[in-house]
Amino acid sequence: MIVESPPFSRDWKGLDGTWTKRFLLAATELKPELEHANQIKLDLERANSSLNSFWTSIMSDKEAKLRSAGESTASTPDAPDSTVPGLRRAYEHESSPSPKNVKEFDVKDRELFTKRFEKMKPSCKWRLNSGRYVEDVVHELGKECKYHNLVHSFIINPEDDYIRSHFTDEELNEIVYERVRNPPALDSDLLKFISSFAKLSTAEIRKELNRPHPKLGEGYNPKTDFPYNHVKSTVADWILLLEADPNPLTLDLPEAWYRTNVWRCIDIAFSNIPYVVVVGGERAGIASTERKNLFRTLANELPTQRKVVGKKGDGYVRSVGQRLVDWASSEAGPYWEGIKGTKLLQECGLVLPRQLKDIFMSLAREVKFDEEKIRAIDVPGFIHAGAMLITTKLDCPKGYICRYTIHPPYEVYADVQRFDQSLDALVAILYAKNVIVRTMNVVNSAGGGVEEKALARWKTLGVESKRKIELADIPDCHPTPKKKKQAKMGKNFDVTK
Repeated sequence: MIVESPPFSRDWKGLDGTWTKRFLLAATELKPELEHANQIKLDLERANSSLNSFWTSIMSDKEAKLRSAGESTASTPDAPDSTVPGLRRAYEHESSPSPKNVKEFDVKDRELFTKRFEKMKPSCKWRLNSGRYVEDVVHELGKECKYHNLVHSFIINPEDDYIRSHFTDEELNEIVYERVRNPPALDSDLLKFISSFAKLSTAEIRKELNRPHPKLGEGYNPKTDFPYNHVKSTVADWILLLEADPNPLTLDLPEAWYRTNVWRCIDIAFSNIPYVVVVGGERAGIASTERKNLFRTLANELPTQRKVVGKKGDGYVRSVGQRLVDWASSEAGPYWEGIKGTKLLQECGLVLPRQLKDIFMSLAREVKFDEEKIRAIDVPGFIHAGAMLITTKLDCPKGYICRYTIHPPYEVYADVQRFDQSLDALVAILYAKNVIVRTMNVVNSAGGGVEEKALARWKTLGVESKRKIELADIPDCHPTPKKKKQAKMGKNFDVTK
């Protein structure tokens, strides 16, 4: 069982680790009281002999079987019988074709999902011209889903095939264009400055970098002229990569390298906005933490619940100071596996939009769910995988539904002759920044009738009265699905007993 099960590989070092874990599990279940002593004996045995000599007979036998089986080893055979239940479970986990560690949408999930739907007022739902309500369709979709999906958080992506299959083309167009807001325009002079770097060689681009510019001279104003400095420093960073030998954009490099060397332009984009920074490095989201602790109370019949840490993201655009506020979120990965890559499907299709809705709900509470303001809130998101960038956006155009939009991918190309297309990524970041700034203005503005609102508030300030607690009708994200617990591999093992 230990060596006859997949994987079928000639990477003996990798197989050593796999086989040892299986052996540890088997021995621990047979004699759990000897865990520690057995582990020491195993470590000594393997340390005193080379990897090859430790598994010599097994390797020889395995190699012979691989040669005789030929291409047929690519298929997975039936697992041999085993008297060790834990090893059987481990084998089934390794060979199972079902999604890894995915928790199904269970009965409790469905009860909460339906409860939130039933609290929605029909008069406040998003009614399409066809007469159908978007919320009703989403609820039906959610009941059909076996696994956690965006619809369970009442988020829809109009480009998702599952969503598209349940709406007509006319309904989809209505969903896409309802209260759609284009990003604030970029200054035409700034765009002209960016276009000056659309050259076919690094020498030509360097010539433009060294050319004096009135916005970057002695009269430089960091508050108004920073975008020009941002563009110039980003172009300089990318040119260094194109001039390197070998070109690092053609190599297999870790996620942290791309964040530091390619996507630094996102980190520094907000340097001219006071108290706003891009926080990276798997930090917990402020809005996500807020959602998970929203109904935390003092001890009563039950003890006070431990404070829960929010979802850790790869980056957040955050206001810092006495109060922390998130405005946007990003997820990152080292590789681009295509639009349908597993990591991209998961993070761009589920993880990121949930983070964005948490941010939206936090901002909606900030404006006390003012109807006019919440319809004007846009929450951008970034996905960067290697040298690829995808920008996204979440808003709430009507009813209780949040709309999630994914834009086409951009790339920082390894070929200098495509540098004009690389600049598309920079322009997309600048547009996303403008959207974030616009949302900041919406949330932080007092709005009209400031004096009247203040007077009305002051007249009741400190007056004892019965207060009606009103919860927002727009539902929060559905609770984060828990990963299935795996059978633990024993740490200790005795190969001699």
